[in-house]
Amino acid sequence: MTTGISTTQLKDACEQGLAYLRQQQKANGAITAANYGTFDVWETIEAAMAITLWAEQESLQNDAVLSAAMAFLASSETDDGMVPDSAKRTDLYCIETSSEYLQLLKTLLERQFPQRTDVINQAQYICEKQLNDGRWRIENPAVSEDVQHLPSVTAFAMLALLRVDTEPKYFLQALTFLTEGQLANGTWGQHWQYYETPFYLMAPICELLQRLNDNGRFDSYLAKAQRFVLSEQQSDGRLVSGQTDGENQISESLHTVLGLKTLLATGIQLDDPNVQKALKWLLSQQSENGCWHGGVFPHPNVKIKKNEDVFCSAQVLMMLNQYWQLSQGYKV
Repeated sequence: MTTGISTTQLKDACEQGLAYLRQQQKANGAITAANYGTFDVWETIEAAMAITLWAEQESLQNDAVLSAAMAFLASSETDDGMVPDSAKRTDLYCIETSSEYLQLLKTLLERQFPQRTDVINQAQYICEKQLNDGRWRIENPAVSEDVQHLPSVTAFAMLALLRVDTEPKYFLQALTFLTEGQLANGTWGQHWQYYETPFYLMAPICELLQRLNDNGRFDSYLAKAQRFVLSEQQSDGRLVSGQTDGENQISESLHTVLGLKTLLATGIQLDDPNVQKALKWLLSQQSENGCWHGGVFPHPNVKIKKNEDVFCSAQVLMMLNQYWQLSQGYKV
C-alpha cells in the first residue's frame, strides 16, 4: 500500500522516540515522567509495550532496560497478578492498568522473553471480575464512583482476554453494553480522569468492535465514531477534541495520537488524506530529545502537575507500529 510516509522517516522517528523512553528509566526500573510518581506503573507498561513492539526478538533476551522495567512491574503485582496504576498504591489494583499489563505479558511470552512463564492467573482474575451485565468496574478506589463503569474499562478488559484466547463469561452482554453506550455524536463520553478527551475512550472500544466485526455487524458504530474524529480535525491535520489551553491540559499531540489510534481502529484506509495529514503533523511535533510532549494531566487541582511526555511518546510509538504493520499488510 502506498502512503505518504516513508519507512525510513517512520523508523527514524521511532528510533529517537524509543531512545527517549529508555532514558526516562528510574533506579527502581520504572519508565515514567521525571517530575511525578503517579501513574508510574501505567506509564511503565505503555513504555515497555512500545519498546517490545519495535524490538527485534533476539534483542529482547538481553535488554537491560526492559528487564528492569518488568522487574518493577512484577514487584507491583498483587497476589492475583493485578497491578495498580501507581506503585505507591500497593494494596490496590486497576482493571484497566492490569488489562494492559496482561497484553504486555502475552506479547513478551510470544517473543520468548525470559522473565515470565504464563498469564493464567491474570486472565482468570480479570474474567471473574466481570459483572453479569457485561461491564467491568475499574476497581481503583482513587477513581470516583461516577466513572467506575466508563466503557473503556470494559473494552480494555475484553481486548486483554481476547488477546490471551480467554472468552469473557458475559461476552454478548459486554458488546451490548458498549454498543448501547455510544452517544449520538459517535463518542462514548469523556472525563478529566481519562485525559479529558473522548478519543481515549474511543480508541479501545473501536479496536474491540473492529476485531469482532464479522459480517460488518459493527460497521454503523465504527462509521459513526470515524465521522466524529474527522469532524474534529483541524486544517493542518491535528485531531483535537477538548481543551488544550489552560494550566492543566493534555497537548495537541496527545489528542492527535489518540485520535489517530481511533481512526485506525475504525478501519479507515491508511492512504486516506485525513490520516496522512494527521500523521505528518504528529511526526512534525517530535522534540529534539525524541519525545512527543503530552502536556499536563487535566487534574482540576492546578497545583498538581503530572507531565504526560512518557505516556504520549509511548502512545505515538505504539500507533506508529500499528500503522507500519497495517501498511505491510499484517493484521493487527
